[in-house]
Amino acid sequence: PGWTQTYPPGGCHTVKLGTGETVTGLNFGNKPTLSVDDVAPTRFALHGASPNPVRTNALFVFDLPRDAVVTLKVYDLLGREVASLAESREYPAGTHSLRWNGQNLKSGLYMSRILVQSPAGGAVLYSDSKKMLLIR
Repeated sequence: PGWTQTYPPGGCHTVKLGTGETVTGLNFGNKPTLSVDDVAPTRFALHGASPNPVRTNALFVFDLPRDAVVTLKVYDLLGREVASLAESREYPAGTHSLRWNGQNLKSGLYMSRILVQSPAGGAVLYSDSKKMLLIR
């Protein structure tokens, strides 16, 4: 390119321009970046079971743009509850995951259902269901 740069100790940049001129002591105001964990999602989401199809264990990931009370359950196709991963549990805003073990269940199609409520008053903010296939 028309320039080269080096990073001397202390963090200031030195840039050598294509004209041969060297500019030192540049400070671009770099600031630490936020980690993914520091940024809250912008909307509610249930990402479903991963992997899908499931052999034994699955991970359910869900996004909360604000603090909420979460219920996450797994049902068989007859509507019977087969697992409760979270029962009216409070979570802070962010992305969360819960592990499920279906080793005691038969192969078949199952549904995961999430219900997200406001911590104050219990108003329903979001609900969703996802299919998953358990195979042996």
